[in-house]
Amino acid sequence: MPIANDTFRLSLTGNLHGLDPAITGDNITWVYTALTSNSQTIDTFFTVTSTPVMYNVIFNNPLDQEHRANFATRDFNSVNPISQIQISETYNFLKVTASEYTQVGMGAIVNGIATPVKYDPPVLLYSLPLQYNHIDSSSTSWGISIPNYGYYGQTIKRVNLVDGYGSLMTSYGTFDVMRVKSVINISDTVFNDNYQMGFRIPRPQETLYCWFGENQGVPLLSISKSGMTTTIRYKNIMLPTSAPDNKIEMQSQVLHPNPTDQQLSITDISKVSRVEIINLLGKIIAIYDKNFSDMDVSKLPTGAYFVRIYNDQNILSNTIKFIKK
Repeated sequence: MPIANDTFRLSLTGNLHGLDPAITGDNITWVYTALTSNSQTIDTFFTVTSTPVMYNVIFNNPLDQEHRANFATRDFNSVNPISQIQISETYNFLKVTASEYTQVGMGAIVNGIATPVKYDPPVLLYSLPLQYNHIDSSSTSWGISIPNYGYYGQTIKRVNLVDGYGSLMTSYGTFDVMRVKSVINISDTVFNDNYQMGFRIPRPQETLYCWFGENQGVPLLSISKSGMTTTIRYKNIMLPTSAPDNKIEMQSQVLHPNPTDQQLSITDISKVSRVEIINLLGKIIAIYDKNFSDMDVSKLPTGAYFVRIYNDQNILSNTIKFIKK
């Protein structure tokens, strides 16, 4: 599991390419090399003392060991469970012991006020060490007063099952893993003082699949399915990115044919000083300097690659993905 000051680069996508994350078992091989990154993010684990002072008082209190966190993560998204309540700048406070990984609470700006919230009991994220066929569950509720409105709270129920083990293959590499399936149900509860009326708003059930490798800190791959939404996050290296302001031409006009199994060409080669071919692990496997013609890719293994194109001023102007048939 992670520790304070850890950072991890993750690729994000929503396309499973037809893969079924429910498939699992003992000594299985999961092949997710088809995943293609849409964007990347950095997961950062902050020290508790680096979070706002009000949260330090609650989650770094030696007299309350149950809620004394090891580190925190930050969620930059804003949430509006109803129109009268806005939640932003959320810190999630987490604790790791030899036997469990829990979320002990959160701190957030609720309608403009910094608000720490203890989870009683803490939400059990995972029992440690992970053991095949182990099942556990937790249930917690919390609530806060909202000035000029009334009350807002949540009920969180989570069930975890270590439902598989074996090998996971992604573009990041091949790893021995344990697989955990979590079913998470969250309900928002609100009460309006003016109308003396309250109601519960169940959220869509979330099914979360996570693949954990030894000493990896965060899941090598996580797939969340909630309603019609699928969110995929997986550990990765920094991938090449394009520079839109300096692009030579549109992608369809620059690199051809694509896919190919023999030769690869670039439109208007006179504006190009250098080309690099890079595999999905970020390694440069071929370099072509000025005055080259076509690129022979016939000996490359079948799969996806990136081509970095430098303009006639030797400035990176485009990065394009191509498929070797």
